[in-house]
Amino acid sequence: AVDAEGMVLRVLHEHRRQLAENLLYRAKGAAGNNDMHFEAFFYSSIHFGLLEQEEAMRDPNRLNYLVMNVMQPAEAQATLSSLYTPAAIRACVREQVLESKSSGAQARREKIVDWLRANVPVGFREGEPDDERREAWVFEKIHDDQYVLRDQALNYMLCRMRVLDGRLVIRPGGLCEEVVAEGAPGRPAPGPEVGAGRS
Repeated sequence: AVDAEGMVLRVLHEHRRQLAENLLYRAKGAAGNNDMHFEAFFYSSIHFGLLEQEEAMRDPNRLNYLVMNVMQPAEAQATLSSLYTPAAIRACVREQVLESKSSGAQARREKIVDWLRANVPVGFREGEPDDERREAWVFEKIHDDQYVLRDQALNYMLCRMRVLDGRLVIRPGGLCEEVVAEGAPGRPAPGPEVGAGRS
């Protein structure tokens, strides 16, 4: 069985894959090109945490497109990054898991709540007994009055998973900086300019 973190990461990977696929179709249309090597060039030129990127790197013919100037990799990367924001990530998790009506959705929601229940933030009601801390966290911080999972709780989980930047998560209550973490799937780590990939 997939645990809560694995489930969320899988949902986000599929979301990124759809974003990249939509942009690929647009790039193909703009270039008037439906060649499979162009597709490999596209995926090897972006850093978006996709399995397709690994496969694309094995196609040496993709490098021909570097000199043809049919697509600007930096622009493609910027477009994808602008679509994969903390708000978009939360919206995806809400739509695909927390508010989904598909088969098994309730069990998936319960996995997230169980994860949050088991991971009370360090510093939250410090000094109180563990049972009281956990009860206060569950009933005061995880859900609002309508029993909707709060953004702060979802942020906290995503920070702990290193999807969002968790450098501010030390603050009580599970608050988290509104930044996609460097090196997280969907955001490249600092390094060479996006474009050429490996040969």
